[in-house]
Amino acid sequence: MDITMAWTTYVYDSLLITLKPGFSNNIRFAVKTSDFGNLDEIVVRPVTITGLSDKYAEGKSKITAIYPNPFIDQTRIEYNINEYCSVRIELLNMTGHVLTTLSDSKKEPGKYELVWDGLNTSGHKVPAGIYYCTLVINSQKVSLKKVVVLVK
Repeated sequence: MDITMAWTTYVYDSLLITLKPGFSNNIRFAVKTSDFGNLDEIVVRPVTITGLSDKYAEGKSKITAIYPNPFIDQTRIEYNINEYCSVRIELLNMTGHVLTTLSDSKKEPGKYELVWDGLNTSGHKVPAGIYYCTLVINSQKVSLKKVVVLVK
């Protein structure tokens, strides 16, 4: 608190903290002046690299199934669309880089299915590993599912 006894609020919107699994992770607050006062409340709102939009958090339009998963040669991706909109289905690697876009068109409400053969945009087979399938509606990521590719 300052001299007027009013609360002072500090907001840091972009603080990135890397936590190490298996270790005790501490966050320490320091001040350069002698008038630090009391720390009353800290609010942490985690953010994922997926960037999923809160607008669709209720799961209206979403990826409903990916099977088989894990897969070797190909997998089926099923998804629901609940409004007429621009729809894009993307496959991402672990760092969020788009490997290929499977669909990019306007869709009517309904159930859809497509097949991914494990190839990237260049037509090369992706290595065995974990990938993410995202449903993008009107330029906002709204649904994400993990896809595992196995070695043949």
